[in-house]
Amino acid sequence: MKEAAKGAFSERSYKIKKEPAKPPLPLGPEERLRGLLVRAESLRKKGQCSEALRLYREYLKLRKSAEVLNNYAACLFLVGDLEEAETALRESLKLVDDPSTRLNLVMVEIKKGDYSEACLEFKKIDSISGSLYRDLAQFLKARCR
Repeated sequence: MKEAAKGAFSERSYKIKKEPAKPPLPLGPEERLRGLLVRAESLRKKGQCSEALRLYREYLKLRKSAEVLNNYAACLFLVGDLEEAETALRESLKLVDDPSTRLNLVMVEIKKGDYSEACLEFKKIDSISGSLYRDLAQFLKARCR
């Protein structure tokens, strides 16, 4: 009897009804923005700033964010575009007066060789700690009047 049942089972032809594959739903605007930022941040953290800049620009066209502008400026600084880095940092500071962003602006001004502007910006920093702040204070001490 087992043999008969086994044979009957193996001889049966089962038809599986397959549903056609549905394309994924398109991303909404917020998901698309989040995706741009995640990819840009990932590239920046890997040191691939040249690749990240395009994604940051696309994101910033759609939404201004002080933090994103600061990270965008960091990439610009690393690829040597000091003028655009300065512009991005100043735009970020208009949104949020953040001491870390201002410290980044000081570094851009130093790299540009504009010590008077670096000194002006450094004097605006009132609450930050850390070795970078102390190192810049020491560096600017003889250059600021």
